[in-house]
Amino acid sequence: MEFRILGAFEVWNAGRELAVGKGRQRTLLALLTVRRNESVSVAQLLDELWPAGAPPTARTSLHRYISQLRKVLGRDRLQTTSNGYELRIDDRELDSQRFVSTLASGHASAALKLWRGPALAEWDGLDFAMSEIERLAALRLVAIEQRVDALIGRGKYAEAAAELEGETREHPFRERFRYLQMLALYGSGSQGAALEVYARTRRALLDELGLEPSTELVDLHQRILNQDPSLLSTRQITNERADPPTALRDARAPWPFTAREEEFSVLKSAIVRGNERPGAPSGAVVYGQPGVGKTRLIQEAVAWAQDQQMHTAWAIGTRSARQTPYAALAHLTPELSAASFEDPAGLYRAFAAALLGADRRRFVLAIDDAHLLDPGSAALVLHIALAGAATVIASVRRGEPTPDPITTLWKDGLALRVDLQPFSPEETDTLVSTALGGRFSAQASLRLASGSRGNALYIREMILGSTASGGLRQHDGIWVWDGPTDLPPRLVDAVSERLEGLSSVDRHALAIIALGEPLPITVIEQIIPPAAIARIEAAGLAQLHDEGGEINCRLAHPLYGDVTLAQLGAAERRRLLRILSDALTEFGRRTDQDRMRIATWRLDAGAHVSAGYLTQAAIIANHAFDYRLGERLAQAAADRAGGPAAAVALAQSLSGQQKFTAAESILAASETQILAAPDHALQHSYLTERFNALYQGLAQRAPTLSMLDRFAAQHSDRESRYFVDGYRAAIVLDDGRMPDVLTLTAAALNDPDASPAATYLAARLTGEAAVYLGQMALAESARDRLRLLAATRAPEAAAAQTTADLQANMRHILEGRALVMEPVLTAYMRKVGDNQDKMGLGLTGLELGTTLLMRGKPLSARDVLVEAIEAFQQMNIGGVLQWAHAILAQAYALVGDLSAAKKARLAADAGPTTPMSIRTEVDFTAADVLIEMADGNVTGAIRLALDGAARLEHLIMHQARLLHLAFRLGAPSSAVREKLATIASQTDAELALILRSHVDAAAQHDAEALEATAGSYESLGLTLHAAEAAAQAAAAYRKIKALPAAARIAARTDSLLAQCEGARTPLVAAPATHSTLSRREYEVARLAATGLSNAAIATRLVLSVRTVESHLYQAFGKLGVETRADLAAALPEIPVPRAQ
Repeated sequence: MEFRILGAFEVWNAGRELAVGKGRQRTLLALLTVRRNESVSVAQLLDELWPAGAPPTARTSLHRYISQLRKVLGRDRLQTTSNGYELRIDDRELDSQRFVSTLASGHASAALKLWRGPALAEWDGLDFAMSEIERLAALRLVAIEQRVDALIGRGKYAEAAAELEGETREHPFRERFRYLQMLALYGSGSQGAALEVYARTRRALLDELGLEPSTELVDLHQRILNQDPSLLSTRQITNERADPPTALRDARAPWPFTAREEEFSVLKSAIVRGNERPGAPSGAVVYGQPGVGKTRLIQEAVAWAQDQQMHTAWAIGTRSARQTPYAALAHLTPELSAASFEDPAGLYRAFAAALLGADRRRFVLAIDDAHLLDPGSAALVLHIALAGAATVIASVRRGEPTPDPITTLWKDGLALRVDLQPFSPEETDTLVSTALGGRFSAQASLRLASGSRGNALYIREMILGSTASGGLRQHDGIWVWDGPTDLPPRLVDAVSERLEGLSSVDRHALAIIALGEPLPITVIEQIIPPAAIARIEAAGLAQLHDEGGEINCRLAHPLYGDVTLAQLGAAERRRLLRILSDALTEFGRRTDQDRMRIATWRLDAGAHVSAGYLTQAAIIANHAFDYRLGERLAQAAADRAGGPAAAVALAQSLSGQQKFTAAESILAASETQILAAPDHALQHSYLTERFNALYQGLAQRAPTLSMLDRFAAQHSDRESRYFVDGYRAAIVLDDGRMPDVLTLTAAALNDPDASPAATYLAARLTGEAAVYLGQMALAESARDRLRLLAATRAPEAAAAQTTADLQANMRHILEGRALVMEPVLTAYMRKVGDNQDKMGLGLTGLELGTTLLMRGKPLSARDVLVEAIEAFQQMNIGGVLQWAHAILAQAYALVGDLSAAKKARLAADAGPTTPMSIRTEVDFTAADVLIEMADGNVTGAIRLALDGAARLEHLIMHQARLLHLAFRLGAPSSAVREKLATIASQTDAELALILRSHVDAAAQHDAEALEATAGSYESLGLTLHAAEAAAQAAAAYRKIKALPAAARIAARTDSLLAQCEGARTPLVAAPATHSTLSRREYEVARLAATGLSNAAIATRLVLSVRTVESHLYQAFGKLGVETRADLAAALPEIPVPRAQ
């Protein structure tokens, strides 16, 4: 039998279409098909078939429809359940499921052939069909994208462009379609048409939605303008993909049940107590917000009870059933006559007796949404609990009026009350990572936690909507979220339900809060009646927070704002924005954040706002990394004749979005006017932004130096000289001439009267150069200057704090303090993931990835580096994207994944032809070295490491790293020993001394010194280094016949390597020379070491003497010892084996 919903609803069997009826009978079958293999209660069916209210004859009609359908489908397929009916359909019998599985297997074209028209079109708008219609429609769009993507990947650009023509008209705001259309047109030679698509899309987004195109679309537009040759040649075809997880293939599939262990235990204990105390009250009421997971918790408890062979029954409270006495529970005792319901006391007794049944075994009665029970049903539930006829497990929605008999359950101790809280951010992360498979990026986790506030329903719907639209996707096993948050209709409906019943005054108040949050209470009380604030706060829609001594009003959940604003008309929105801007201007604190919001609101409302005010607001937005808003404000200022200041602010926002060519064009056109102006602060800002665009963004070294010379020729004042010298120092830093950097920055750094901007530039460059030179005291002094600057109110304060943190991290990393840095950077990664600073997120990920490699955790490093790469793809300045790929190549090489390592290394050489800073060369060289090692060419790897070290004359910490890497791969001590000694004498970094000591100890075969070196590495957290030194120590001990010590340190090597996620180098490529003892061998050896005889050991362990002798023989051989006395020395550091 075949059920078809992808088009006109049809059921086929043996080559012919079956007559399934019309009207409500046909609707009933469609409903049961959508909810296949699931028991649908009679109450729910009545609600769906008669949405305006079921007539008295509804149940009779329903039974008739079921009977007619059974004649067509068969009784075995349409079965009666305890509370309703279930239609059994195998996935292979349903065309929508075949579509999903075909799509998941990577065959988008074949999947699309299953569509005959819109899915479930007859029932579009009905509750039971809407979520399925939306899900399938979204998946169909994904299938089209995959098919077009495949066409482009095969070079069939014209065919792809033709297919997209109609789809883009039908879905004008689906940016992925526009992206593929631009790519197809460009590939077919129509560059102008591709650019026109972008222009039309941008106009439509701005006019209709007030939004700028996505970063992905903006980047493609820029690459087409630049005629990027790698645009098509390096594209990865994305139509071949792994099967999506069940959570995405089937919107109805249950998600993992996690983070509810404590509440689940309470429900199980209530059920057990009810069984152990027949006739005594027992139960639990799960109390919580809508969507928090109350129903799922009860379902799990009922399933557990069924596994224990207990009787269970379900009832559901609904608004429609509430109108009929006892309607929610009547299906539980169909044998009771209608007359029974007229005598409540008799009904209670009969109902309790019917539930108890002939076998006198106690029921578990689950009641979902018990707050919606009619008074009679609620009273009956209370009687059932009092009589001990059933263990009642009920759910109640927080904030809803609840019948007194239900509240009595927990108030009088008849049932436990379980307050179900939203998931914490950590629990949310665990849930979605388990459901989807693969780790969530830090930014995606924070975005989900912030958007959902831990609500299980919101979590699930946000994930389903954003994966269907492509905003949330998996990259190298990591889930990244760089697209918009798409709200599925089911989620919008769930939120809208909470807003039902609000008065016009309260809706007005909610809209103002949604537009302006956070709003100081002193401001909001001027425009919203206090009574309205109190009402929406009592309804759980808004909250007051004490934030730094100021009471601010925020929405209780961001989705309330999304839904409220979606229902707001354009004219009303503009009116409310004017009210907000006027109130904040008059009653606000006039902070930078207030200025930015006032400017934005006035601009959106069409109110007057001066060019100067807009320019200042744009600068504030840029400092907050909101470059798109900064561009909008600065462009508006420029349109109002904002002059050079607006031009500089606009260039800053453009550079922040990697639109370096546009930024440079604006600044070049303004150069003469700015250089002639008397405004030194403006000139210095211009110089900073010109350097960022021309040198950092476009890598134009010679034009940058020429620009600096022109600036210096016209401005010889001290402050201007500090800026010019600072930017010359930045170029010198990229050349690797660290002493020259210190010379160029010394004057500004030592001048207490230098401006904050000049001080920041000098301290940033000095600190970095000093770290590379190993002058850690000087680096710390520069960092102190940054910290002092961060404590001021200067515009550079935020950047100074970030730079101080990054430099401290860099210093600790170069000093090898990985154990300290891992938790610090992990926490910081979570923190920066919650803002728009893509560069900060990427750099933190780069530092954490490097730290994890030092810790000997290449797989963990890989996950973090993939996330950093995603961030750098949106903000790639100075080749940081390529740098991250080079470090990623090292991670793959260390675990022997040669193919992935080479692919990552190739990506490190791809992209813009930006000359890389010599500061990053160490990682490119290390990647090449480790790839050669993984490929078996150790000799070539050593040569590359030594040659790379020779090129890094002024970066002595990087030089030391490469020299030591050559030694770890097998280079003779003589090749690196003298140079490492020289470096150790030039720096106060502890790591340089440890590296020199390691080489010295290995050269002298000093086992104890090597063991001490392993301890030094381990204390720093350099686990792989420690394992290597320990392996060398074990070999040295064996060479001098110190076999117990060799066995002990070999066991330590094993323990260290077990922490290294499969990383291997030549020093630890082979397994340790001792084999791990079995648990029984360990027990026998331990007792023998205490002096017990073989016979005594046999008696103690209930073994034969021969078996004891055999175990001792194996232990002596594995530990490399010859006497029982040696066992005592060998055993203490042998890890106790786990029981098998």
